[in-house]
Amino acid sequence: MTSKSPTYNINWAVTDRIRGAKANAIVESGNMFNTKPYSGYEYLLYKVMVKNVGTDKYTIYPPTWEAYADGVEQTQEWVILPDKYDELGYIDIMPGASTSGWICTQVPIGSSVRIYFEPLFYDDGMVYVPI
Repeated sequence: MTSKSPTYNINWAVTDRIRGAKANAIVESGNMFNTKPYSGYEYLLYKVMVKNVGTDKYTIYPPTWEAYADGVEQTQEWVILPDKYDELGYIDIMPGASTSGWICTQVPIGSSVRIYFEPLFYDDGMVYVPI
């Protein structure tokens, strides 16, 4: 599950995913204020790895990697995950560097999900990976 951005000098991959009862339990254990998923939905955690293969600094903006369930964009959740699930941060990475982290969203139970790379200011031509 790897993709290269045609516009940006990065390689990225979804390296792990957790959904359903296990993801729901992880989110619930992260913080007492995290909510249960909506009726008919389940949490989806997906880990994105980003490598800067260019010559300039690259700024990671986690909402760039959006989950679409059965073709419908799903909003990323603002939850606190347990410490062992480092979230993908709003950070810069220098040429040759890489980082990874988890993103959380809710998806309809049983839905087909793709993760799309959607930069804010440029159309990157429907770059996605199915998970």
